[in-house]
Amino acid sequence: MSEKLAKEILSWKYEEQYSFYNNELIDEEMEEICDGSYYAVVDEEKELLGFFCMGRVHKCQLGSA
Repeated sequence: MSEKLAKEILSWKYEEQYSFYNNELIDEEMEEICDGSYYAVVDEEKELLGFFCMGRVHKCQLGSA
């Protein structure tokens, strides 16, 4: 994940019902999103479409949904 894409993602703001997904553009958030476990999804023109994360730390615990 590039720093440019990370900053764009961390700047996204969601409507009230989804606002718990909002992040802050702070050093700790930048470190996490750039730690190698987050991936940006871009189209052919390199426009950011979304992102996802993978790895043991990011797994949901069984029954926590």
